Order: sequence, then C-alpha cells, then structure tokens
Amino acid sequence: MGLAKTINDSNGIPKKEFETSLLYLNNQIRIIEQKLSLKVDHKIETEFSKCQHKINVSKETFNRI
Repeated sequence: MGLAKTINDSNGIPKKEFETSLLYLNNQIRIIEQKLSLKVDHKIETEFSKCQHKINVSKETFNRI
C-alpha cells in the first residue's frame, strides 16, 4: 500500500509491520463501532417499545373511564 512507502524507518519499526498493525487497528475500530451501533439501536428499540406499551395501557385505561 502507499502508506507503507511514506513511513520513515528511523524508529526501527518495519514499514510493512506498521502498515499491518494500522490495518488491524482500523478493522478492530470498525468492529467496535458496529457493535456499539447495534447496542444503541437495540436500546432505542427497547425503550420505544416500553413507551408504546405505557401509552397503550394509558389509552385503554382512559377508554374504560
């Protein structure tokens, strides 16, 4: 990749190893972001369902009065 060619080798880390590590971190961050997004979506859906249930119970109670 182009990134490996631009990294200076003066710190003792081989360019290819740096690039591989960077790609690995990028992949891990993407996976974490996906998991977080799924958890947030699930939480929103759960809270919405709870609110909908409360609204429906309130409507039923109101209609009985």
